[in-house]
Amino acid sequence: MADEVSNVGEETTGNEEVEGKKTTTKKKLRKWRMPQEQIDRILSRAPLPFPRPLYREDLAASEAEKEALRQMDAYGAEAVRHMNEYRKEQQEWVKAELAAHGYVEWRSTTTTTPASAAAPTPVMEKN
Repeated sequence: MADEVSNVGEETTGNEEVEGKKTTTKKKLRKWRMPQEQIDRILSRAPLPFPRPLYREDLAASEAEKEALRQMDAYGAEAVRHMNEYRKEQQEWVKAELAAHGYVEWRSTTTTTPASAAAPTPVMEKN
């Protein structure tokens, strides 16, 4: 179970227009202590393997189809590269938080305690 560490206060999340008037929506931004199971899961992640290419020179397809496959290969490789970079940054951030404080906190605009193991990894805002 996550422990509530502190209430950071209110933060503006955006403007809304109601009947021609702009209003500011505010939500409470809270810090939560990350459960150890989630920390372990983040730190144990290995880089994703790159997908096998769809395009081959000997493929019996039109030039347009071959070009589409080359573009899909490039897009897939870029997506995996981006995810691997994100995971590496996330692992480095978690390691730094553990070294500095002995625990990891993340900010959330949720009003209830996040579920520890069932919830997907949240997008963490660095303190």
